Amino acid sequence: MNRGVASRALRNDDLPLPSAVDALAAAAPVGSSGLPGRTSVQGPLFDASGLPEPAAARGGPALVDALPVPGQSARSRRAPAPAASTGVLAELRDLKAENSSSLAVGASYRSRDGEPGQGKLNDLQVPMEARFAVGDGKLIIAVTPAVLDAGRPDETYAAASRFGGGPQAALSGALAADRTPVDTLVGSSLYQTLLTRGESNATRNLIEQRALENGRYQELYNQTDGALTAAERRTAALALLFADPLPAYLLSRDVGNTPISQIAQQLLNNGGLSRGLTAGEQAQLKALASGANGGQSPITFQDTLYAMVANAAGARRMSAQDATGAGISVGYQRGGLRADVGTSPLGFSENQVVGGIGYEGRIGDGFTWSGEASRRAVTDSVLSFSGVQDDRTGQRWGGVTATGAKIGGTLDNGLLGGYANLSWHRLQGQNVANNERSEIGLGVYVHALETSNQSLTAGLNVTALQYERNLSGFTYGHGGYFSPQRYLDAGFPVHWKGRNQRARLAWQVDGSIGVQHFEEKAADYFPTDPALQQAAYDAASMAALLGLTPTYVAPVYTGQTKTGVSYNLSAAAEWQLSTQLFLGGRMELNNARDYRQFGTSLYLRFLLDRLGSGLGMRPQVLRSPYAGGE
Repeated sequence: MNRGVASRALRNDDLPLPSAVDALAAAAPVGSSGLPGRTSVQGPLFDASGLPEPAAARGGPALVDALPVPGQSARSRRAPAPAASTGVLAELRDLKAENSSSLAVGASYRSRDGEPGQGKLNDLQVPMEARFAVGDGKLIIAVTPAVLDAGRPDETYAAASRFGGGPQAALSGALAADRTPVDTLVGSSLYQTLLTRGESNATRNLIEQRALENGRYQELYNQTDGALTAAERRTAALALLFADPLPAYLLSRDVGNTPISQIAQQLLNNGGLSRGLTAGEQAQLKALASGANGGQSPITFQDTLYAMVANAAGARRMSAQDATGAGISVGYQRGGLRADVGTSPLGFSENQVVGGIGYEGRIGDGFTWSGEASRRAVTDSVLSFSGVQDDRTGQRWGGVTATGAKIGGTLDNGLLGGYANLSWHRLQGQNVANNERSEIGLGVYVHALETSNQSLTAGLNVTALQYERNLSGFTYGHGGYFSPQRYLDAGFPVHWKGRNQRARLAWQVDGSIGVQHFEEKAADYFPTDPALQQAAYDAASMAALLGLTPTYVAPVYTGQTKTGVSYNLSAAAEWQLSTQLFLGGRMELNNARDYRQFGTSLYLRFLLDRLGSGLGMRPQVLRSPYAGGE
């Protein structure tokens, strides 16, 4: 090759390549054994495993792989190709690839376990990306259709009370489906007793019926004179019965029009009166007197209950929680500078402007640093990513974004390294309480293996984060994202990447296992609306009274503390089908934080430059612009 031509090509000027070089590029095999090309220094500071890139892979010419294969003699090793022009061409091809335009399309699927309609998530995205060389950088245009599905929320009271409108909406839905709980309460022996209106045959008949059921009448009958006739003994037994404290109380006043709380106070605070009630009836009376209903009389409260049943007849059901949309973004990269702006998928319930700007730099040979300011979608759930609506109440909320900054640095001497990063973000969403997140990460690592075609790194990583508030719930005002007040994870990550030129294959495997601990504080169902929270307390009391829950369940997400094993596994591979076409895929499995997640993706990338590119040191996985919010 003419030295002047090679010099101009390597300088990447705008002069066209000679036709001879183009012919040579087309004829050369992809896996030719010349000198490996230089690796771009524009890669991220941290790879997918959380470990920094090895120093040898971040810049400078790669070493020729002349080490013997274990178990193979030096004589049997294949001699390097003598043609120097092939090595120059490979370097030229890689250099041109850095500034060539490309098109890529892929599909990624993500699945998280959880409760249907709430934490459960199935996420399918189809990222489409075009990169065009503009000046010394690249213009990046991306369109990403997305389909989310969480399923339909369970309509039982216990599950429905933890979504959207909360206990009030769940109570209406339960009564719309079945009015039996109201009929059972009003028809109970205690409530029929509370409906009495004082001295009347109806009251006397009810008192007698209760005495027959609980055995009090038979007890008094046995105390009468056996010499009397049956009718006379019955009359004497009833006289004794009506003189008992509770029957005398019922016959002496209009209980049906007395406030329930006043009745409860008079009966439960008097030993003689309370003995006329069973333990279950005493608990039921106490429940009736609690909450906002205690100020009503038994007759009025009965009317309230049947009005609730009538109103619930028109209650709407919850719909499946899903979303479909397409996001767009435009970005630019030049050297260590990168910037982008776009939207969360258009068509989602809530749309947000997202984007960011960042820079990665180097000081000396061993220290790299980065800084970024961004606003990104929080993709933990359909609620946080898209926003949702409770059809029972018409309430809409969600679509959370995290706005803030992150800085990081890595010190690497080629054998050992250490890194640290610090971030702060403010989380906001439509009708969602505001929140703040702080995070710090520290780690050390060792380059266990470094050759021109493989790299193995292992180390120790510690991550700590905290949120100001627990907004992990799915009622109105919550964000549906993991937000512990304390979180600590200590893991041992391993990162292995490499390539096989003969097989035209590049791979990357990341694994980490460790221990995680987190604490979540209790949180009200409605953090943004005290009136809704009070109504939730009243509805929860009513649900317990009607037997929709075994015991009273306060409308508060209980706090929790958990400690357990954490794991994170991912593997990616990329095949070079031709000098211009690459096929790749990735799989991941983890239980990070409070969920288990599985993900997989497949992609194609095509270089528009006819010269193409050599095989990289690792797969260049096409990722969704929203992957950073996972």
